Amino acid sequence: MTAIEDSADESGILHVGDKGVPLEPVMVMSHDAGICPYVQLRTHKARRLASLTLIRKDLGHVRAALALVIKHADTKDNEKKFINRHLWFSAVVTYGKCFTSGSGRTVTLKNTKDLRGVTAEQKSLHEEMMETRHNYVAHAGATKSEQVVTWLFLHPDPSKKGIVRLGNLSISMNRLEPTKLVGILRLVERVIGNVHESLCKARESVLQEANESPIDDLYERAIFPKSENPVGVEQRIDVHPTES
Repeated sequence: MTAIEDSADESGILHVGDKGVPLEPVMVMSHDAGICPYVQLRTHKARRLASLTLIRKDLGHVRAALALVIKHADTKDNEKKFINRHLWFSAVVTYGKCFTSGSGRTVTLKNTKDLRGVTAEQKSLHEEMMETRHNYVAHAGATKSEQVVTWLFLHPDPSKKGIVRLGNLSISMNRLEPTKLVGILRLVERVIGNVHESLCKARESVLQEANESPIDDLYERAIFPKSENPVGVEQRIDVHPTES
């Protein structure tokens, strides 16, 4: 049979159907003979690969958001402070998303496996990120990141005892120390490295599974694009077959 080498490109391409109705995003690849037909894989291994790809994309977002927060950590501009706060929220929620289960993904990162190689300090930062996610950013819980206290102010003269006013003091974490942010960024980069290793192994496993399938069955299930100019194609990927 003919084995097609895996491509490192993962960009989704929107392909338009015969009546202008968008189909599912696909990778459009070309070969010397023309546009390649494609098969959507729905096996457990393929779904696991897809989930790992999404997780790596999420972690890339976290890394980019943290880099911007670090860049403007010492800003005095109120608008940038506001943006920094919400970039931080976005980083915390997205990071936590990778370590919490959901029906849309078959993979959830685990501390024992996906935090391999991290230092004790980085492990502590991971736990702090998850605590912030669970009790502050995504949910309302008891946390040191956000506190509100109600105070009752009394008249300072004991001979005129009485209530002056009721007040509230709210404390929210608006700024992280740059050194801590850098430590979190290093943690995220370590996790990205671990996920990348798992993703590479998953690719090999899916490709092996595909190569074990009868080639005629694959062609029978394949979709043959009719358009030579799919919408959104920014580049064509030339894939050359290797005989096996």
